[in-house]
Order: sequence, then C-alpha cells, then structure tokens
Amino acid sequence: MVKRWTKQDVECWVDAHMEEAIRDLIRIVNIKSVAELEQPEVKPYGKGCRDVLTEMLSMGREAGFSVRNYDGYVGCISLNDEEKDIGIWAHLDVVEEGDGWQYEPYQPLPLSGGLSCSGQRISCLLRRTGIMEWNDSFHGIAVR
Repeated sequence: MVKRWTKQDVECWVDAHMEEAIRDLIRIVNIKSVAELEQPEVKPYGKGCRDVLTEMLSMGREAGFSVRNYDGYVGCISLNDEEKDIGIWAHLDVVEEGDGWQYEPYQPLPLSGGLSCSGQRISCLLRRTGIMEWNDSFHGIAVR
C-alpha cells in the first residue's frame, strides 16, 4: 500500500532536514553565478554559472540522484527514468549585484529559524530529496 503523505508529515520532514538544507543553500549562495553573456571565457555562460551548475549537480549526486550536465547550458537531477515525469525547475544564475548592499551579496544572513539570501534554488533540492524519500508515491512517474 502506498503511504499518503499529509501536510504534517511533510512539515516534520522539512523540520528534520532544515540544517542540511541550510548547509546546502550556503554552498550555492556563496558562488557568484552572474551570467557572462558577451564572449565569456568559460562557455557557455561564464565561470560562475559553470561553477554553480557543477556544485548543484554534485549536491544531487551526493543525495543519491543520477545527474546529467547538458554542455553547461542546463543540468538534470533525476530520481528515476520513467516515461512520464514531473519537472521541478530553478535557475542558478543571479543578476549583477551592483552597489549599495547593506550586507555582502554572496553571504547568507542568519536569521531566527533560517537564512536570508538571494535564492530559492535549494528549495528545489530539498523538495527533490523529499520526493526521493517519498518515492513509493510516484510509481511510473519520473521526477527531474
């Protein structure tokens, strides 16, 4: 029988994995991933974008997923290889930071119960990791 996850189950799971999510978020946010669109030295979008994609794929691999890098344009972190799939998308690049920051732009700011930073990206990894643990609920559907 397939377990039906309740909102309370998911909230408990997130609470139990929050420290891990914060650690992973810091790994990503510390990378200056501003796209270099005009003749980047590192193709296709510059060193920062390559580094953040590589780091995100490494995090997916560490979490037990299969990963694929499509020539630096996009990466895929997959739970399984079913014909039907569910996609969870996020971009890893950020806009140029500019001037006038009160806090360092590539350093998360600790707050009570979490962090303030420039990205929702790690929430995708957190959801994907939860989906991996909830895999019995996704018979016949690939999660990417």
